[in-house]
Amino acid sequence: EKLQERSQIALAEIAAQLHIGSELVLNILEPRLGTIVQGRLEGGQLYTPAYVSRITAMVRGATRGLTVPTNLPSVWNSLQQQLQEMHGANGVSVEGSFFQSIFVALLKEGAVLGSVRAGESV
Repeated sequence: EKLQERSQIALAEIAAQLHIGSELVLNILEPRLGTIVQGRLEGGQLYTPAYVSRITAMVRGATRGLTVPTNLPSVWNSLQQQLQEMHGANGVSVEGSFFQSIFVALLKEGAVLGSVRAGESV
């Protein structure tokens, strides 16, 4: 329920609410992802499909506009600031690795052009 309200939730938060370990939560959730549990698990966070779609659109838009080699962490920081402005003080936080994995998937499917060098620039 909280996942649907906030679009993301930390596994540690779920574990604390249920008074069980995060590892147990992970073991319970992983086999159910895509079936009973609709979401994407990454970096200890569970995201709704709608939220993943929104972030994917942001990453696609930001990276399609790049015309010179650019440091990707600076792009991810800009996107993070936009998310915080959109959601206010209680804004959601997204790990840079989540942005990076979405970007790599967009590269593989040809949705954006470019290449990653040293894992940090395009």
